[in-house]
Amino acid sequence: MIGQSKYKSGPLAAPAKDVGAVAEALTKRGFTVTRVENLATVKELDEAVKAFGRTVPTDGTALVYFS
Repeated sequence: MIGQSKYKSGPLAAPAKDVGAVAEALTKRGFTVTRVENLATVKELDEAVKAFGRTVPTDGTALVYFS
């Protein structure tokens, strides 16, 4: 779950709510949820996605959600 609310042009209200709602729904269904918010750089985003990828088991199912 990646929630990006902070932008140079101003903050967005929806991403934090969206990510929270989807994370809650997935958690209730037994999924493990990794959540990051307001990454400052593309490098941080790249590192977060790579770190998440290393946690997915072989032949596992993964979902990357960006709001």
